[in-house]
Amino acid sequence: GQSWSTSNYPSIYSSSLALDKDHRPVVTFADGDTVRLRYVDANAEEYAPAISAGNQPANPKLAIDTQNRAVVVWTYSDAGTRDVRVARWTGSEWDTSFGSLSALPVAGSDASVPVIAIDGSDAPIIAWQEVDPFRSATYVRKSNR
Repeated sequence: GQSWSTSNYPSIYSSSLALDKDHRPVVTFADGDTVRLRYVDANAEEYAPAISAGNQPANPKLAIDTQNRAVVVWTYSDAGTRDVRVARWTGSEWDTSFGSLSALPVAGSDASVPVIAIDGSDAPIIAWQEVDPFRSATYVRKSNR
């Protein structure tokens, strides 16, 4: 084409985009206390139901594995800290059993800017920044499932 088309989503934090197996773009964004995924087309059709994402979800990032399952990572606020959560779409529901990813056991630590990649065996690999009053570092975790 000769021009760009624009779609708008109601997110006040950053969002993320990935292509599914059919090369349809999917966008993820924080919306209230949920994280949503929608196809980027004229209908803005939901990819899957919203994820109950905890308090103040922010910075959701998206990857899609070889089985066309979305994996989403985001930060959320919990008792004065900001941690990282992960969810994988199973085809019928969100698997949120990955737990909270927090590298520092210090109250007041702050996780931010998560990113995600999927390896050849469809295992998610998550990286994020985390700071506390004494240090700042990048942490990386790979799921063993």
